[in-house]
Amino acid sequence: MAFLIAFYLLFTGRQVDPRPEDALEADVVDYAGEYGFFSPTSWWPLPVGFFAALTGTGLIVGWWLFFLAVLGLMLSLVGFVFEYYRGEQATL
Repeated sequence: MAFLIAFYLLFTGRQVDPRPEDALEADVVDYAGEYGFFSPTSWWPLPVGFFAALTGTGLIVGWWLFFLAVLGLMLSLVGFVFEYYRGEQATL
């Protein structure tokens, strides 16, 4: 298994261009840019976490709670994924 991982990293490492942080004399400003997009005002992680915990509880307590929690989890995941496609925060 370790050989497969080593082969994959060696194979893909040869195909990727060197990044600015790989240079020995690199400065912080060489890789100044966007690191990602994080939503500071999103409420969707709260219901996702609640229904994920309720799904785990449903596995212990009973099948009826499990299925209701999975339904809530799916709905909250859809809301979380499509948050920026509708409403006030929609990007065009």
